[in-house]
Amino acid sequence: MTIDVTGPTAAEPARPAASAPLAGQTVGKYRLDRVIGQGGMGVVWAAFDPDLERAVAIKLLHHGDQPALRTRLLREARAMARLKHPNVLTVYDVGTDGARDYIAMELVDGPDLAAWLQTRPPRGDVLAALLAAGRGLAAAHDGGLIHRDFKPHNVLRSRDGHVYVTDFGLARGQIDGSGDLELSTPDGDPRGGDAGPAAATSPTLDGNPGAVAAATPVTPRRTPVDPGLASALTQTGVLIGTPAYMAPEQFARLAPDPRTDQFAFCVTA
Repeated sequence: MTIDVTGPTAAEPARPAASAPLAGQTVGKYRLDRVIGQGGMGVVWAAFDPDLERAVAIKLLHHGDQPALRTRLLREARAMARLKHPNVLTVYDVGTDGARDYIAMELVDGPDLAAWLQTRPPRGDVLAALLAAGRGLAAAHDGGLIHRDFKPHNVLRSRDGHVYVTDFGLARGQIDGSGDLELSTPDGDPRGGDAGPAAATSPTLDGNPGAVAAATPVTPRRTPVDPGLASALTQTGVLIGTPAYMAPEQFARLAPDPRTDQFAFCVTA
């Protein structure tokens, strides 16, 4: 278990609290169906987009959240929207409905890597999943981003074997030299089971690394670092990441770089 010590400061007044939504209600244009994950930052719902008639995942901040968490949500949306890669979860929309902030994302019909590994899958399948997650992480680096909280809980695997890196709420641009730190809490994942006929489908990973690579071409966007992603996220002195997966430089408050994510990847593997 990880601990979220991100909290409001005296300079951040709370916005009006929103009542907790219920299944069947709408947020923006999206109809909420069921809760599929939750954590310190918010709740993730399986939902339905009536305009495009497809299942989606909605990450919804807890009611009464502070501006710091709203900034983190927007940061996650911006980071994921910068990347176009088959092993990075797709963001469709970000918005506010009353006092509720949300991200609409691709719905994955499967568990996170941590839960999947508990089922003791074949080694070939594990290798294929790790290689796919590594490609997603490399695409983020090619796009100028550092994840800073890579771990099995932030990798999703669909029932047909496709793998997605997700939860870029702590991502930073590689130009960053800040030592600001924050401990993360799993925020729930955009996953679900019978999400409907529009649930995501992808090529199957069969344990053959060559076949996987051929099925998932890398097309990162090399764009300038978004100022919002290069700025400090939290109060100085607060740890960023999950301690069990953090690289030594994170504990030492040194500037992270792609090797920081590579350390977390190796711990995961």
